[in-house]
Amino acid sequence: MRASVIIPVWNGADLLPGCLDAVRQQAGDELREIICVDNASKDASAALIAERYPEVRLLRQPVNLGFAGGVNAGIDAARGDVLVLLNQDCIAQPGWLTALGRALEAHPNLGVAGCAISRPDGTVDHVGAEIQRPKGYGRHLAQATAGQLAEADFVTGAAMAIPRPAREAIGPLDEGFYPGYYEDADYCYRARHRGFSVACALEARVVHLARSVAWQEDTIRHHTDQCLARYRFVAKHFDGPETEAFFAAELQDVEEEEYLDRATGRAIAARDVLRLLPDLLQRRHLDLDEPLPAAHRRQLQVGFARVWRRGQATAARLAQIGLVPSDAEQWQAEARRLREALAQPLPVDPATLAAEDTAGEAELRRLEEREYELLRRLYPAGFGGGSVTRREQIGHRLRRLWHVLTGLDQVLQAELQAIRAERMARMRHAERLHRGQLVRLLQAHQARMHLIESLGQQNEQLWHYHEEGLERRLKLLETLIDYDHG
Repeated sequence: MRASVIIPVWNGADLLPGCLDAVRQQAGDELREIICVDNASKDASAALIAERYPEVRLLRQPVNLGFAGGVNAGIDAARGDVLVLLNQDCIAQPGWLTALGRALEAHPNLGVAGCAISRPDGTVDHVGAEIQRPKGYGRHLAQATAGQLAEADFVTGAAMAIPRPAREAIGPLDEGFYPGYYEDADYCYRARHRGFSVACALEARVVHLARSVAWQEDTIRHHTDQCLARYRFVAKHFDGPETEAFFAAELQDVEEEEYLDRATGRAIAARDVLRLLPDLLQRRHLDLDEPLPAAHRRQLQVGFARVWRRGQATAARLAQIGLVPSDAEQWQAEARRLREALAQPLPVDPATLAAEDTAGEAELRRLEEREYELLRRLYPAGFGGGSVTRREQIGHRLRRLWHVLTGLDQVLQAELQAIRAERMARMRHAERLHRGQLVRLLQAHQARMHLIESLGQQNEQLWHYHEEGLERRLKLLETLIDYDHG
């Protein structure tokens, strides 16, 4: 075996030294060449390869071709009789390439040979994989039966070998699985459709670092890409009954989706697969040499249209969460109670208070006038004002003497004291009354201010919920527009 190791590269400057050094160390006579296909990396990946690994054939691409596109470019340039795919974050273990060659030589019908892949902590992560029905999700298998080879539904493209005769019969990887996901499962299904077997060479061991976090930069795009690849795989490989079961399960999942980004991703993916369906089905016909019945074509059109509409509805529903708080009914009841309390009349009517003040002042003026009249009668000499003639003085003295002789003076003094006492009592009563009324008015005012403040806080919190909800709905709308024109 003379192998061409093909490594698709994208922003892997921190991973490539470990990957390439391991290939160098483990390579024997089986290695013919190493080909790195740089998918328009934005970091120093290409420069690092050119400077530190001059023996590596570096194929620079002007744009990101995706995993399948990068692999196809590498395969087209390869000269080996076995084409070995290896991810940039995979570390080949001792004897890796030799084990792959031994498996291929021992099993001439083996069209795709995978590797036993473990995590950095030694945990086995992959000895083959399967497509689960009815939803079409891929699941890695971590346990294998005894032996050197474990047959599988498919093997991961992170590390797998394809003999050149198998590649010529199967054809290139489907670049419609862009930027990645399911292209390896698709290729393995196509291999088995062409009569080849698919298995994992258990002695060919690789450590997969799996350190990529690029998907976190755009979670909606990540979910869209995953769903679109899964939908494409289903459309290419599921038969009629499998497709019917798939749509029933998928629609249920879309209905029960709890995360906005995933719901949005499902809707966009379903819409995109509908738009791409004619080309997709043409590719299915090309890869499988089987014409698709008209009923199955219609089944796919109707099914993905329903997923699209339901995905949009679910995304819109999830975007509205936050427009009102979860305890909105309780908030509304509290707001009604506060408004009703504010509508209650004050404990003291200002108009009545003003009328009482006016009546009290009139009564005090009447008492003051009566007091003045009594004083004038008791002490006439002191109320004349100005100069008093001798005749007036004699008259005042005579009236004063008459009052004393007849006892009228005592009567007038008694009445004067009674009027003074009544006037003072009325003044004290009015003062106490006004003070109490003012206190009640102040308390009522403070209570109203507290109610108004509570209403204001509720309104502010409700507005916060409205703002958050509106922002999420705006984000959803912007996302749908962006992905529609992107």
